Amino acid sequence: MGISQGWKLGGAIKTTERKLAEGVLIHGDQPLMAWCVGNARVEPKGNAILITKQASGRGKIDPLMALFNAVSLMSLNPEPKKKAYEVFFI
Repeated sequence: MGISQGWKLGGAIKTTERKLAEGVLIHGDQPLMAWCVGNARVEPKGNAILITKQASGRGKIDPLMALFNAVSLMSLNPEPKKKAYEVFFI
């Protein structure tokens, strides 16, 4: 399943911010993620906010963008596939 990038990640960015503030999403205290968040630059566009590699310059933000992709995917609330268990007796 593909996740749209660019301005379509605005909802995931806001959801991530809200979930962090509520304490539902917890930072794992990983130095790499803290470094990437520090590299991120917010670019306001109208009433939306963007965090892009272009705005962040040479700073690496790939793990942060992966987090936004994961939040976006989780917001779709996919149902797990139900496994049909079959019992065979020999």
